[in-house]
Amino acid sequence: MAFYRGRPDLLTTVEWFWVDDATESIPWAHQFGSRVYELDGAEGPEEALGERYTPRPWRGGQKPCPTPAGGLCGTEEQWGNGLTAADAVNATHPGTSVPVCCDGPLVGSCGGLAIGRAGFGACHMQSTYDSYRPFASGIPVVVNQPCQFVEDLFRGRGTSPNNTVAWTHYIDVAEADDVIDGMTRTAMVNTLNYFDGDEVRIPSGGSTIYVVVWVTLCDSEGTTVKRVYLMRS
Repeated sequence: MAFYRGRPDLLTTVEWFWVDDATESIPWAHQFGSRVYELDGAEGPEEALGERYTPRPWRGGQKPCPTPAGGLCGTEEQWGNGLTAADAVNATHPGTSVPVCCDGPLVGSCGGLAIGRAGFGACHMQSTYDSYRPFASGIPVVVNQPCQFVEDLFRGRGTSPNNTVAWTHYIDVAEADDVIDGMTRTAMVNTLNYFDGDEVRIPSGGSTIYVVVWVTLCDSEGTTVKRVYLMRS
């Protein structure tokens, strides 16, 4: 997105997401919307301000986390004619990327409803973790790494047979973080054999211990993260 007038070379990455129908609109004319729905397959000359035609990768539109509740950033002059290099960058709410000109993020805005239980919302929190290999080794391989920690007991209870994967929590960590599970599969059998993966302690330096059940990659806000399913030990 080109936000700065007279500086087509100064671009900012934007991620689009869907909002509720009742969400307030920008009250002024501007050029900073998504142009993908305006072009009808025929791209005309690129405007000096607004979304660039390329690159424009596809994104599913999931809401950011945490989600701002509302608020309006910028003046009518800035929306109409773009920013200048002298315009100040907005400060953000502590621990988030949400600018202070927006309302503070909603409590519990991350995640959704657990399957089969309307009104039940998972508990999310930002935290840190240490991981040990093998489980109970006492030797950390990762220390004081940031994570998003999610209580997921209702969805993770597992079902018969006994070797169905079950978990109590999960964490989302950086894709490069070194955390592994211990699951295996016997040839010609479609069920998983449980075995302890790494040990995880949350928060970092704490005494609450979890065993790594399953590790997978997951898309979160357009970024690939490592999702680590845990069983509290």
